[in-house]
Amino acid sequence: MILHRKESVFNKSCARISSLLAMGAFAGKGVRDMGMETPFRITIYTREGCERCDKAKEKVERVARDYPIELEMVDIADNPALEETYGQLIPVVHINGEKVFVSKVTELWLRRELALRSTKHA
Repeated sequence: MILHRKESVFNKSCARISSLLAMGAFAGKGVRDMGMETPFRITIYTREGCERCDKAKEKVERVARDYPIELEMVDIADNPALEETYGQLIPVVHINGEKVFVSKVTELWLRRELALRSTKHA
């Protein structure tokens, strides 16, 4: 019996990025070097004392060496509606107003997401 699984959009996106990397599309270049100047607006919803949030911020700052990024940190404790929405889910990361990562973000995932968004506009 052969089982067919539907290929997810994420897997297709990863395959596209992998093929671009294999072709050397980004070789030795950050996105800034490829002419992309419009910064990504990244918002991290956080709370004081959140270690995962601090780590997420560090990852975004590392990626910002290669991508134009405007980073905003929003303390959910200052807003009861945000506290109710994101309470135990932090860090929650939005890119250009779209919720992308919840509870965990890795540098690789973030780089892949920004590379995808960069190629859409290239």
